[in-house]
Amino acid sequence: MLVWLGRFVAFGLGILAGTLLLALVDSVRAEDGFSTWYGPGFDGQTTASGEIFRQDDPTTAASTSYPLGTRLHVSTRGGDRAIDVRVTDTGLFTRPHLLDLSKAGFAELADPDAGVVDVRVEVIGDAND
Repeated sequence: MLVWLGRFVAFGLGILAGTLLLALVDSVRAEDGFSTWYGPGFDGQTTASGEIFRQDDPTTAASTSYPLGTRLHVSTRGGDRAIDVRVTDTGLFTRPHLLDLSKAGFAELADPDAGVVDVRVEVIGDAND
């Protein structure tokens, strides 16, 4: 279970003695991990948000860590390259794999032939911003 509470994200951890355990995570913090890219097999397909995925749109990303609509600032670990994206899709991956960027978005950070780039991700807004 994942509940977006504005600045905080509540993760359902389970039930202990009939009490729901939640962990609140400050979503404003920076998180380090890595990103990959997706594109060719998904171009033109409908995303989890209902939008059409375009691999040449550098502003779209897939995530299992952040709710749909979340706006993120993604920078390389060295901080020399950065982009702002919006989560429009989900993926089948876990931390430290934070995001799948569109091919164009990934190309803003690294050569797509590399396939993986170390990133820092910061929440800069939600779907209502």
